[in-house]
Amino acid sequence: MDNHDTSILLETLGLGSRFSTNCKRNNNQEVMFMYCHLLKDILTHMSYTNKDLNDMIEFLKNEYKDNEEQIKKINKLENEYLSKEALWWYTTEPFIYRTLNNALRTYDIDKLYAMRIFIRDLNKKIMEIHMDARKTAVLKLYRGQRIPRVDFEKIKTNVGGLLSINNFLSTSSNSTAAAMYSGCISNNNEHVSVMFEITADPIKSPSAAYANIQQYSNQHDEEEFLFTMGSVFRIETITECDVDCCWHISLVLTGNHDEELMDLYNYMQSNMQQPDLAYLAHLFLSMGAFEKSIEIYKKVLATPNNILCTSGLYQDLGCAYAALGNYEQALKNIELALSCERQLNLMSTNRWNMYYVEGMAAYIQGKLTLCQEKLQAALNILLDCKSEGYEEPLVMVNLTIGCIFFYSGLSFEGFPYIEKAYDTARKHLPSTHPMIGQCLQLMASFKFLESSVDEALELQKNAVGLLEHALPPTHVINAICQSTYSLLSSDSSISSTSLIPAQCLERLLSIVQKQQSGSNCTPIELHSQIRVYLTQNKTEEAISKARELLRIQIASLPPKHIDIAGTHYILGICFQKSDLSEALQNYYKACEIFDGYPNKAERWLLLILPRITKMLIARRDKEGALTAYKKWETVEQKCLQFPESLSSEWDHIHKYVANSYHEMGLLNAQNKQYCLALLNLNESLKIQKKLLYPIFRVRL
Repeated sequence: MDNHDTSILLETLGLGSRFSTNCKRNNNQEVMFMYCHLLKDILTHMSYTNKDLNDMIEFLKNEYKDNEEQIKKINKLENEYLSKEALWWYTTEPFIYRTLNNALRTYDIDKLYAMRIFIRDLNKKIMEIHMDARKTAVLKLYRGQRIPRVDFEKIKTNVGGLLSINNFLSTSSNSTAAAMYSGCISNNNEHVSVMFEITADPIKSPSAAYANIQQYSNQHDEEEFLFTMGSVFRIETITECDVDCCWHISLVLTGNHDEELMDLYNYMQSNMQQPDLAYLAHLFLSMGAFEKSIEIYKKVLATPNNILCTSGLYQDLGCAYAALGNYEQALKNIELALSCERQLNLMSTNRWNMYYVEGMAAYIQGKLTLCQEKLQAALNILLDCKSEGYEEPLVMVNLTIGCIFFYSGLSFEGFPYIEKAYDTARKHLPSTHPMIGQCLQLMASFKFLESSVDEALELQKNAVGLLEHALPPTHVINAICQSTYSLLSSDSSISSTSLIPAQCLERLLSIVQKQQSGSNCTPIELHSQIRVYLTQNKTEEAISKARELLRIQIASLPPKHIDIAGTHYILGICFQKSDLSEALQNYYKACEIFDGYPNKAERWLLLILPRITKMLIARRDKEGALTAYKKWETVEQKCLQFPESLSSEWDHIHKYVANSYHEMGLLNAQNKQYCLALLNLNESLKIQKKLLYPIFRVRL
């Protein structure tokens, strides 16, 4: 560990390590460690060409474009680099290990991808040295540094737990040399001086790789050992040294991991046919890095592929574009995938994917009936398939059908599909698979519509916990799940931020800050921002984001698409407290679109029409209110087969309308219009019966 490593030492455990803070589960690890492990598997086993080296050089030159001295060193690297000399470059040139370890600590996938060839070469060299020396005796290695006090407290309260380190870790067999970096006798409120003592037994941890790199280092007296990325240690003891105010932390190199996380890791790895560029793109898509996945998918599609692979690539590329809100490109790529599927002429058991892709294309085009027909056809094929290997597609198709029903306002029809997806996933997929969390989230939303608030909260809480352990913390699905939980926790759709846990709010606000920093947000992220602002009672900001979302949808979706109606509904909610005219205008636009989906969107109309009626009453527009009420009543009759859906929240509307009919009936009678009087008084009586006998109600 030479002097140039000091800045890295002061940061490594502060940013790059992940601790278990759960004393009941000492093998608990954060999910990003698993994704970094998968990333390492791919990057260190891919085949590379000079193009990959050129990409790294170009990246480094851009990274240090304002530093002439570093540019000279990068030029030297460009002219002299050999794969077998990666370790020499790592120990000699600070800009390389500094950039690399910073990317590993911060999970910067752009930088990691740019330096992919160097990661492969460095890891390979460490593995070679380790294999040559793996029969050596147990080693005692040391690392001195100052770490942030908050991280020290995590370690201190987690003796017996795991310390997982994503980056390459420098240590020394010379405790005196290591102590130079511990910063002893200089503790303050922000940092603590520590000395790590690491016991490395090659027999007890055969999968862990480390190497004596003394001959490659320009500081030979430091007797340096380098651990490859992804090393895991067990925290044995922590003691304070009276002499030098330094804490002594004893670690043991281990092969243990979080069992649930390893189940998910092994499952994802088993689906990796080979560690190539295509699977790297798929991994980035799974992590929610949509822009990067698109970039790599395009590179893969630019090379010759068999038609089966090409179909899957176009399908994934379409999903990535859809997540970014570019529905035009999404549809284009999904149709290309469909073209490939039709050319394949697959066996009937494999034709489910063609129907699934057709269903996705139909949804983007706003053809909900066709979408549901195609998805049901895909599901029927999968249900008839008795062989193993179709469990995840079965979960995915059931979940998709449930989602389509739910977001079309037909949550009661969609719930059985969600339940089936959940049951199948629990039985056949790893316990932390993201689709289980998505099932829980949709089930929670359904229970909330049923007014089973406590059950909904419990399901949503479970979804939050599972997805935190299955997806990167920055994944937009995590943010949506957190925001949904915060809204369900409140008494209304607009609540105080005091009801949201601080950690939850922090994550939600990180998405908002992304937009404030100038980055473009996806429709999914805009939805999350709207929820955050509604939760904070920041109506103007919510309106701004909803309008931005609407612009994206109008530019890329059919004019009568159901998603556009949903955004008008959101705008109506936003405007309802401040501008009744704007609120009504958006509600009417939403109703106009929903009316175009007969037998598909009644649930949405049941949400909107009472609001329209209420606002028209507030404006003393009796005729308009009665018209809206009659339509509300007509839609309600179509939904009588479902559990109650008319909330007491609207009792005052029913009373107003009942009184209005009563007054009109009396006026008709005075004018000797007895037939009209009878009709209006009968309408008043029907409404009053609903108010007196809740069994007639349909609860929202």
